[in-house]
Amino acid sequence: CSFMFNAIVRQYEVIQAITIVLAAIVNIVILITYEAKGDEVDGESNYVTKEQHVPSIQDDEDAEIQNIIIRVSGILLTIMTFLTLVVYFVNWTLIWIKNILKDSSYSGCMGWMANFSKIFWATFYDVNMLFKVGMFGVCLSAQEYYWLYSATMLMWIWENKVSKYVLQSVFVHIDQVLITLALGLTVLYWYSVLAFFNWRGQYTFEDQMNCESLLSCFRTHLDLGLLSSPVWDETPVPAKAEAINLTYILIVNLIVTAIISGIIIDTFADMRGSREAMESDQQNICFVCNIKRDEFENNAIPFRDHVTNEHDMWSYIWFQVYVTQKSHVELTGSEAYIKQAMDEKSIHYMPINGSISLKGKYENTEDDMDELKGSLSTLMEGQNQLSKAMVQLRNMYKNGMEEVRELRKEIHGDRDAMG
Repeated sequence: CSFMFNAIVRQYEVIQAITIVLAAIVNIVILITYEAKGDEVDGESNYVTKEQHVPSIQDDEDAEIQNIIIRVSGILLTIMTFLTLVVYFVNWTLIWIKNILKDSSYSGCMGWMANFSKIFWATFYDVNMLFKVGMFGVCLSAQEYYWLYSATMLMWIWENKVSKYVLQSVFVHIDQVLITLALGLTVLYWYSVLAFFNWRGQYTFEDQMNCESLLSCFRTHLDLGLLSSPVWDETPVPAKAEAINLTYILIVNLIVTAIISGIIIDTFADMRGSREAMESDQQNICFVCNIKRDEFENNAIPFRDHVTNEHDMWSYIWFQVYVTQKSHVELTGSEAYIKQAMDEKSIHYMPINGSISLKGKYENTEDDMDELKGSLSTLMEGQNQLSKAMVQLRNMYKNGMEEVRELRKEIHGDRDAMG
């Protein structure tokens, strides 16, 4: 049972993908097959009432198959949503539970209850956990009201990184968007006032115009005026109409909408650039020592082995969690030093720009250089000794030659004396 549960936890992303696919299948089936069951009045169907949100199984065989498919898919979706909720909850709390079981300071029933209570509330304060609980509640309610299944499509938006960046690009600079929107509403209000008091009935938006009151005139400009320009009834169009259309198109249709879309697009581009830079750093720079991939590979050290074994990021994080949760009395000297540095928001205990594998490479290089220097010193010493020996031989040769000359002189002198 434990092995099966661990396998489920490891396959969390697969379970999540299956859940999203099931949600899409349910919504596609409802989209294709669902019809209003209201009575027709004057050739038009009434709105679907609350009692008609769930069509009952009809005598028609196709309708019965459709309902069975929706029911079965909905039940499977509910089960998978509950499974993702449980797995996420376990992944979130497992490390804390292990720390509680290992730490003797949590002994006693009251201590256990207090810490498990902290874990429970900390888990359900998590936004992802609240979202998954909400989706599970939606799936349960959708068993009775099929239209609620449309809310399950939020799951792929929530879990997809790109869709998150798109939503964030809208809300990061929401103040600028709201100010620009307020500017656009103000301009539309001015045009509504002018149209109501001066140009009532002289132009329309897509053949629609309601200026019976200033409020209805403003609503018409708000509904139709953002994307379309005034169409004047008078032919040929007077000069004032051309000037009004020009200013309206420039200010409302182009500038206001372009500013809003530009803010969103620029924000998305900045976020994408930041994300790509972050991913590049994750792939090419060690998170722990801040040394680049090239420096390791230039020394024949695989970068993946370094970040997986020597400087595993998660090992450092779990160690920090362990030191934070451990009782102050039980800390060793090094653990107390690291905890104090963490409290002071200092990272000087981290091996910044330091790596044992690179240090070993550098030490080997230094040893080789020392050996080479020793060999060169020995060679130079031998050369010096050889030079000294050659000087001595040269001196001995000179002395010998002088002695030979002296001896020859003496011989010649004796011969002269005898002659």
